[in-house]
Amino acid sequence: ADWAPGAKETNMGVYFPSTTSSYTVTTEDSVINIDVARINTAEAAQVSFRAEAKDAKNETSDLFSFPQYVSFEAGVAESTLAITFNGAELVEGQAYTVTLKLDDEEATQYGVSEFSFTVLLPEPWESMGTGIYFDDLLCGMLEEADTFRGAGAYVEFEKNAKNPNRIRVKNVY
Repeated sequence: ADWAPGAKETNMGVYFPSTTSSYTVTTEDSVINIDVARINTAEAAQVSFRAEAKDAKNETSDLFSFPQYVSFEAGVAESTLAITFNGAELVEGQAYTVTLKLDDEEATQYGVSEFSFTVLLPEPWESMGTGIYFDDLLCGMLEEADTFRGAGAYVEFEKNAKNPNRIRVKNVY
């Protein structure tokens, strides 16, 4: 009953329309395109932003390059911010965190103006085939309940292509 609409924005009303939390890349990749949108489309505009990339140790990474601003043509509500990198320089299996923050003067108060996501070059894994995985905890509980004896699950086993001593089990539960 006491509701009143928020103030109408007088700036560009810039925001990130998508909040994808991670991007998986290959060694051949060199760009990640991030969509940026705005509410006020009357004029052409260049909106500045801050950008930061950190590695798995939370140290600043210089492997990513960012433009100085994102550009909008007059009458156009969406643009793309291109983040460039050399996929071959990324460390396999290490997640890099990228944070983008739009200029407070032009960002909308009603949308996402700070956006963080991870970039991952996955490690190479090869299938070893399917096997049965037994979990002592789960099997123990089921046997005590006298519901299932010898409960196991068919799962895929994989080995690391660069280090065959590393093995992982996929989709255990």
